[in-house]
Amino acid sequence: YKDETIEGVEEVFKRIDKDESKDFEYKTEALGKFQTAIDDFKKKKNRLPNAAEFLRYLGAAFEDQETEVDAGMYAQLSGVYKDAKELAMQLKHGTDEVLQTKVLDSETKAALRDLWKWIEEKGLTTLQKSQDNDEELDKLRQQCEVFSQENASQKTSLETQMKISTELEKQLLNARIEVDQLKDQLQSLAENQETFQTIEQQLTPLETDVKQKDQDLKLAQKELEEVRKRFNSCYEENQMLKSQLHYLNVVTDELGRARSALESANQ
Repeated sequence: YKDETIEGVEEVFKRIDKDESKDFEYKTEALGKFQTAIDDFKKKKNRLPNAAEFLRYLGAAFEDQETEVDAGMYAQLSGVYKDAKELAMQLKHGTDEVLQTKVLDSETKAALRDLWKWIEEKGLTTLQKSQDNDEELDKLRQQCEVFSQENASQKTSLETQMKISTELEKQLLNARIEVDQLKDQLQSLAENQETFQTIEQQLTPLETDVKQKDQDLKLAQKELEEVRKRFNSCYEENQMLKSQLHYLNVVTDELGRARSALESANQ
């Protein structure tokens, strides 16, 4: 802004730093309003503001005054970091050009150099920190969302594990009952095994006796077969004797009748 005097710039910065502190104290939130006003001006006018317009918007932003465009909030600066840096660099190049091409008094040059030194050291650094903080905040929000999702997932997993644990406890209780039952059955089997061994010991001589009796039976059956054969032979002989006896009886009867007839004839 080649036509603007050092007095005009000083007047604006005195309005910004009302207490005229050494460290140049000002309301940082007003930067957002100022940036928004400049951006809106560029959109409406399709050009950068001149010196008077620039200083008027700057002063209005720090004095909470209304201008022909709506002022933004500092919190909205997060969306225009790039534009703010580009605008600052444009202004810096313009200032450098003025310092190199225009004849200015030493105080004006010193004031402009100090102003841009302050902007580079404080303003742009603060802007970068603010952007970094916003990016970090976004990361933290994303992490928080991830943690929330993980927490919900872990909660669901915990509930599932608790259900599984409860079911396993029931199964374990049933298994213990079955084990106790098996122990009882085993004890019963052990007792039965002792009884079986006792019976087996008693059965051994009985088996020997049965084998002996089986042999005796076979021998008796053999002897019985011999007796049966002899009986059959005797029976057949007896039948023959009966036939012969019957024949003799018939002959005897006939002889008796013949004798009687002979005796009758002799008489």
